[in-house]
Amino acid sequence: MQLKSSDTGVVPTPETVTIPAGQTSSSFVTSTSQVTSSTTVAISALYGDTVAGTSLLVSPAVAKYQFSITVQPTTVTIAPGQSGSATVTTRIKSGYSHTLQLTVSKVPVGVSVTLTPSVIPAPGAGTSNAELTVPGSMAPGTYSIRLTASDGTTSRSVTLKLQVSSSDPGATFQGCWYQQNGHHYQGVRISVTNPGTYPFDAVLYRGATCDPNQKADEFGYGTPLNFGGFDYIFWFADFADQTDMSAFWYVGNDRSQCVNYTVAPSC
Repeated sequence: MQLKSSDTGVVPTPETVTIPAGQTSSSFVTSTSQVTSSTTVAISALYGDTVAGTSLLVSPAVAKYQFSITVQPTTVTIAPGQSGSATVTTRIKSGYSHTLQLTVSKVPVGVSVTLTPSVIPAPGAGTSNAELTVPGSMAPGTYSIRLTASDGTTSRSVTLKLQVSSSDPGATFQGCWYQQNGHHYQGVRISVTNPGTYPFDAVLYRGATCDPNQKADEFGYGTPLNFGGFDYIFWFADFADQTDMSAFWYVGNDRSQCVNYTVAPSC
C-alpha cells in the first residue's frame, strides 16, 4: 500500500507499508518537524484504484508566552461565491487572566471574514468561529489571512490559508461495480480535470431510471472532499449484489448521467 504526506517537511511517511495477509491494519513510526503554528497534514493511503486518508494536526511546542492562538483547520478551501469556516482557539498558562481581542488582517480584496465572538473574556481561554465568504469573481489561488489575539500589551498571531478552488472540477464519471469480500457494490470511478476540494454527493435509486420517487440511499450530502490528480472509486455499501438499481453522482457543479447498474461494467 502506497502512503503519501501532503507536507513531508513536517510529517514524513514511508513510501509504502505492508499489511500482512489476514490482517486489516499496520502501523509505522514517524518523527514530526517543529512548526511555528498549528499545521494540518493529510496522510493518504493508496491501494490499487482505492484511496483513503486522514489528517494529523501538528502543534508548535509550548512557548514562553502567557497565551497562544491556533486555528483549525489551517487551510480552508472555498469555491467562488461560497462560504466556509474555521475555529480560532486561544489557550492560556496558569495564573494568566486577561480579556483577549481577536482581529483579522491581510484579508484579500472582496473576501469577508467575521469573528464570532471577537472578544474572548478573561481569563482568556476560549474559541471563536471565523466565517469566510468568497466573492463569485475571485480568482482561484491560495491566500494568507492573519488572525491575531491581543491583551493590549502582547499579541500573538496565526496564519489561516484560504484556498479558492475552481468552480468547475471538470469531473468525469464511469459507473461500475465495485468488488469486495465476494460481493458487488454500486460504484463509480471519478476523475477531475481541475484538482481541488469540491462538495460530493451520491444518490441511489431502485430501478434503472433514477426515478426521484424511488430513492433508496444517499451518502456524501455535499461534504467537501479533496480530489487530486488520480481517479477515485466510491460505492454504496447497503445494497450488495442488487442489480436493478441506478444512481446519480455529484462533484461540485458536475453530475453524472443516470448510471444503470443492470448493464454497468466492473470497476
